[in-house]
Amino acid sequence: MDKTATLDRTVAGHGDANVLAPSRTGAARDRLAYLPHVDGLRGVAVLLVVAYHAWPWLLPGGFIGVDIFFVISGFIITRQIFAEMQTGQFSFAQFLTRRIRRLLPAAFVCFAATTALASWLLLPRALSNFGRSLASAGLMYANIYFYQTSGYFAPRADEVPLLHTWSLAVEDQFYLSWPLILLGLVWALRSGRTIALAAAGLGILSLLAAEWLAHTDRDFAYYILFPRAFELLAGCAFAIWAPAAGKFGAGVASAASGLGAAVLGLSAVLLNGASTFPGLLALPLVLGTLALIWSGQTASAQPAHLLSGRVPLFFGRISYSLYLWHWPLLALAHYALERPLSTPETLFAVLLSIGLAAASWRWIERPFRHGSWLTVPAWRVFAAATACSTLFAALAIALVVGRGLPNRFSAEVRSFLTVSATAKGYKHCDYNAAALKDDSSCTLGEAHGAKGALDVAVFGDSNARHFGAMLDKLLKPRGLAGRTVAYPGCPPLIGVSRPAIDIQTNTQCTEYQHAILAFNQRNPGLKLVVLSTIWAGYYDGLVYNALGPAGQEGKAVSFEDAVRWTIAALRQRGLRVWLIGTIPQFDDYSERCFVRDLVNHSPVDHCGATKAQVDERQARARKLFSQLAREDAGISHFDVAKLLCDSERCKTWLDGVFLYYDGGHLNDLGAAQLAQYAPFPDLR
Repeated sequence: MDKTATLDRTVAGHGDANVLAPSRTGAARDRLAYLPHVDGLRGVAVLLVVAYHAWPWLLPGGFIGVDIFFVISGFIITRQIFAEMQTGQFSFAQFLTRRIRRLLPAAFVCFAATTALASWLLLPRALSNFGRSLASAGLMYANIYFYQTSGYFAPRADEVPLLHTWSLAVEDQFYLSWPLILLGLVWALRSGRTIALAAAGLGILSLLAAEWLAHTDRDFAYYILFPRAFELLAGCAFAIWAPAAGKFGAGVASAASGLGAAVLGLSAVLLNGASTFPGLLALPLVLGTLALIWSGQTASAQPAHLLSGRVPLFFGRISYSLYLWHWPLLALAHYALERPLSTPETLFAVLLSIGLAAASWRWIERPFRHGSWLTVPAWRVFAAATACSTLFAALAIALVVGRGLPNRFSAEVRSFLTVSATAKGYKHCDYNAAALKDDSSCTLGEAHGAKGALDVAVFGDSNARHFGAMLDKLLKPRGLAGRTVAYPGCPPLIGVSRPAIDIQTNTQCTEYQHAILAFNQRNPGLKLVVLSTIWAGYYDGLVYNALGPAGQEGKAVSFEDAVRWTIAALRQRGLRVWLIGTIPQFDDYSERCFVRDLVNHSPVDHCGATKAQVDERQARARKLFSQLAREDAGISHFDVAKLLCDSERCKTWLDGVFLYYDGGHLNDLGAAQLAQYAPFPDLR
């Protein structure tokens, strides 16, 4: 999916407790029995969440906690408001007031503490991004924000301590929309069974959309309300019309309970971050959750009745606060230490989050949900919530406008941070639409070549595009004009696909290959094509597509043959080819490492990759490119890693200029610095 995520499966433990506290307008709600096993199920779900974030190897599918919570939320909220609607006592204002008292006080305290820690620990770029996420969390669109910022260039999960608020936003958007939809259904249909069928019908549409989007746009399916709505709507429909468990006997209830528990357990073990999820793979656990909710109404049904025990109930009651606290603590600890947490460190962070959650439940959640707050007028509750949201929005704006508060650091550190963040040049040139535009915004070197045509084209992914400043500096003195024609995540290999990846990416990369061919046709004066990408990412799993050799579509092809096929197609047109190797990359890139070394006046290159790591990753491509350059004088090779690596480590600075934007990309000044070392091909 993406780097963070490669999509980080962040989940939540929230929703309404099903304790239905008395109020002046709550007679209908007062008649609803408290269901302790539902609170216990919430406790199990939040423990799945915490275990997944703390020890992902233990429960690779622990992210299903969010799905369990969505089902519970749909069930509890609909159970409550449908009873009020039936008796004519429902008030949307009162409903929102209860939601505000339930959710916002604990969230605001956690957000305030997280902001204080983030302002102390995060470097400016990460703190500025934190400000944006803080605004999105406070204004209930965090899921949309994290969808928009997901993908290849998303920051690492440990740099996003509010990443988990996406699921809060999904539920908030549900709370704003579902009561109004349900009111319309009650007015139009009146029959509970018919209303439940209508909710189920909406859920089926959502499920079908989720399954399709899980293959075509996984981030959208994961973050956005509608593809998630089938989980909430399943609980809604079940709350409106479901047969009592007692009618079927204890044996049937126990069987349903055991089956539901087994489904949830297997889902937590068998699913993982690579699963096509949500969608049909989420349906069994949704049904399993409903089975446990249903069967738990029968006192003798096991294991559902075990959910009413003291331990599950404790974690169920603190689940919302535990959800709020656990991820910021784990993420910021990881960021501060610049490495994965050890087992004792992880255990300490988890125990601390449990302690904070228990305190939050005791001294924040309970007082705001009960006692004198029940008599506070709705307008005052709304005013207080608006004031707090405005305060956090203002704080978020200050962090963003203030560019992450760089004045916390020395001039030397500020200079480093400024250089490392200069990687916006030519980024707008990505994607197919930019390839065929007749404009100068993505032009490298001169505005036009000697005869008004483009001389050089750059094909590849972001690892080709980040050489833009270097190429611009090389082309200008030669009077040459070039253009960046890049697409993130797609190699410049014509005629091949990677069937193992998702349909959306394959489709985009095939369209990109068509864009390359169309660009070549529209620019007959081209002299040189520059090819670059993360070459090692395409060593395996390639097959020919319709643009490959005739009759070979669908057949496996080696990396070497794919490169040769692409170059042959370009050379047949008389184009020279310049193969640029991948820069030394490292997965544990940390700006904090460089800042610490600058502060301590320590050698900075130890923060980069080792030569052995780079050689192992790049050996196959290097061997091929060197051979191609020897075989054909029209092919050149620039081995960037060979330039930057000495006998032990690879440089992150060159002639006093810092080179990197992140662990796999150059910043603009760093790319420009490489120009004096790049062996530009002779085009005569």
